[in-house]
Amino acid sequence: MKIEKLDLLKPAIDFLLSEGFSKLYPPQADCIDAGLLDGKSILVSAPTASGKTLTAILAMISYLSKNTGKVVYLSPLRALASEKFTEFKKLEKIDLGKKIKVGISTGDFENIEKNLEKNNVLVLTNEKMDSIIRHGAEWIDDIGLVIADEIHLIGDESRGPTLEMILTKLKLLESKPQILGLSATITNSDELANWLDCILVKNDWRPVPLSEGVYDAGGVIMND
Repeated sequence: MKIEKLDLLKPAIDFLLSEGFSKLYPPQADCIDAGLLDGKSILVSAPTASGKTLTAILAMISYLSKNTGKVVYLSPLRALASEKFTEFKKLEKIDLGKKIKVGISTGDFENIEKNLEKNNVLVLTNEKMDSIIRHGAEWIDDIGLVIADEIHLIGDESRGPTLEMILTKLKLLESKPQILGLSATITNSDELANWLDCILVKNDWRPVPLSEGVYDAGGVIMND
């Protein structure tokens, strides 16, 4: 599926093309077919490097072009949050008829905290989102799209409970936010999608095929 065929405003299409995106990967196209741009909640289960970040960007652009609420991107790690913040900051170039403002809060940026609600795209660590919910920030009711990256970590003994609590509370918001879960390939994806009330998009496609081999005595024997 070509980028030009997407149901997005022309400034958004032009931006994506300028960033080097011309055609969707199969997992991305599957998400479009499942209703990503129509507000459907989706759980994506796909390998690393299969284009899940662009899927998130497409959801953001589509939501912001049609709504006045906020987008929250959840990350389990500060480093990942900072990386995605840099990527998403580019979205501020797009003219959707309103200004896109991207903000971040991971615990390291307390000086930005007071102005956090002025942004309509918020990049947060799971722990920061948990803190914001517990402190009762009024803008939480404005959340219309939740993107949970590395959502398979919900099964992790240390990080899982916080993420589960966050998603449970966000699902109960009156705004009924669209949820986009981004996951590596996992065995219980059906169960997770059912709990999230999401459409499951499962695709094992990779941009570069995996090859198996054995290293022995200075050489590699590949499995044909």
